[in-house]
Amino acid sequence: MNMAKSVEALTEHQTGEATVREQNTMTSINNLALMLNESLEQMQMEAKQQAKSKSQGQGNCKKPGGKGQKPSQSMANMRKMQEQLNKQIEQMKKMLEQGKQQGGKKPGDKQGNGMGMGSMPGSSEQLAKMAAEQEAIRRAMQEAMQKMMKNGGQNAGGDLAQKMEETENDLVNKVITQETIKRQQEILTKLLEHEKAEREKDLDEKRQSNEAKNENYSNQNLFLEYKRLKEQELELLKTVPPSLSPYYKGKVNEYFNNFNK
Repeated sequence: MNMAKSVEALTEHQTGEATVREQNTMTSINNLALMLNESLEQMQMEAKQQAKSKSQGQGNCKKPGGKGQKPSQSMANMRKMQEQLNKQIEQMKKMLEQGKQQGGKKPGDKQGNGMGMGSMPGSSEQLAKMAAEQEAIRRAMQEAMQKMMKNGGQNAGGDLAQKMEETENDLVNKVITQETIKRQQEILTKLLEHEKAEREKDLDEKRQSNEAKNENYSNQNLFLEYKRLKEQELELLKTVPPSLSPYYKGKVNEYFNNFNK
């Protein structure tokens, strides 16, 4: 739009208008470049973290079938990241509103002072970074839900991923409304519910595992009967010894003494 207006202003020999439009064009291009760069860095960081966590999960597994980090722990991390992101979005909303108020048009100034929504210094970079963070949380959440389904569970994510995508679009388009803040609270509430459910599931699994370990499958009565019969055999051998020479009788007695020990 600014490019088209710049060409139109140059055609009408309005150099001042054309200069302002070209400056806005460069600002938008710079913002786009920052957003793409942040997205690229975030993707590279996610790939490194996934590779690192995968290698650690395989190397630190002490029991057969171990799967590294527990779902409740990963869900707790996602909840904490979402909570921090929500606070950043609320702070950015206040900053943008203040910038919009300060960017009111002055008499004779068609463009204002350039401090409107998303035009504050560094705001575009921060918005792009927050959008990338929300995307990273969404992908981690979807991955956790997929693992849960592979292990026989149900996909309880619902519309959580869709709500996160809506927030990503708001941040990319530099639009943070009260509806955005409300949506973020709903996302956080859902993550808290999933974290609680996974924690309770882990406790149930531990309880079942401990109960299985405490079970005693041996038959105490059979063991006592076997011991009694064994003692009877020994007593019978002692009371009815075969005709042996003194040397072998001594060896038999030595055998029984060692056996009793």
